[in-house]
Amino acid sequence: MGRGKLSDPLRKFLDEFWVSHMDWRLLVSRFMDVNDRHLSYRRFDRRYYDMGIYLPIYRNEVFRANIGIDVSGSISDKTLAHFFNEVMNIINSRYDDKYVRVFQVDTDIVDEKVYEGNAVALLDIRHGSGGTDFNCLFNKLENENNTAPLIFFTDGDAYIPTTPPSFPVV
Repeated sequence: MGRGKLSDPLRKFLDEFWVSHMDWRLLVSRFMDVNDRHLSYRRFDRRYYDMGIYLPIYRNEVFRANIGIDVSGSISDKTLAHFFNEVMNIINSRYDDKYVRVFQVDTDIVDEKVYEGNAVALLDIRHGSGGTDFNCLFNKLENENNTAPLIFFTDGDAYIPTTPPSFPVV
C-alpha cells in the first residue's frame, strides 16, 4: 500500500476494514492505566550482570479488559464487521502482557473467548442473532467480582441493568 501498487477494490477493502474508526485507547484510558510501570525483581537487568550488579527492571502491568459484542438481530453484518475490527485492534495491540475476554451476547452469552499474552485474534464468526438483553453478561461479571472495565460494542437497543455495575463500562 505504501508503494501505491494496490488495485482499487483491494485498496477500498483495506480502507474500509482494517482502519480503526474510533480511538478506543482514549476511551479506555479513563478507566485504566495500562502504561503504569513498576519495579520488578523477578528478572534483573542483564546489562549489569558482569559487574555483579543486580538492578530490577521495569515491567508493564497487565492489560485487563472484558469486551462485549452485541450480536443480536438488530446488528447488520456491516456493523458487526466494524465491531470485530475494533475488537481485533484492541486484542492485537502492542501490549505484550494482556488478558482480554471477549463475549458475544444477544439474549444470552453465546460465545466467550480469552486472549492472553501474545495471543492474536481474528474474529469473523457471528454466534447468535436473537433478541437483545445484556443483563446476563452484567450479572456474570458481577458474580465474578470483576474489576476490569467492560467495553461494549452495541447499537444501544437492548435491555440493560437498572442499577449501575461496580465496574466501569464504555
